[in-house]
Amino acid sequence: MSTFELIAAGIAFILFGIPAAFLIAIGVVVISVSLWRLAFFMAREIRNDLRGRRRVDRTAEWEV
Repeated sequence: MSTFELIAAGIAFILFGIPAAFLIAIGVVVISVSLWRLAFFMAREIRNDLRGRRRVDRTAEWEV
């Protein structure tokens, strides 16, 4: 666990007891993972833009 997660869990343990500390720690981990996934997605998009690749525009197939 990172320092931020340990601090959040410690504060929750002091304020609310053991169950809330686990819930907050799990919530922080979920948020951290989602932010990492977003960062990797954005990095891939930027890398593709720099290489000149574009995403396929699927909406054009449905236009009449």
